[in-house]
Amino acid sequence: MRALLASSSKVTLEVRYALRDRRGPLNCCPVCFAPVRPRQNETLWGDSVIVGYRCTSCAFWTPIRRRVPAQYTFRAAFRPSSPSPDGPSG
Repeated sequence: MRALLASSSKVTLEVRYALRDRRGPLNCCPVCFAPVRPRQNETLWGDSVIVGYRCTSCAFWTPIRRRVPAQYTFRAAFRPSSPSPDGPSG
């Protein structure tokens, strides 16, 4: 249900995170279950080091010390359907 609502344009999703000392590869986004891409940095010796991960679908990102979703808040997205009758006339 969370993944469906996260991809919906009719709902806005706010997520609060907690930091954990988990390390190691991250396979999918914990918010929407989409694939994640590693964020890499190059060292002075030319090696590549993974410094975090970013979701390919939603706004989730995490450094190596993991940001873990702790609280989700779903709100209806506001879209005005027509101009207000009390508004300025054109």
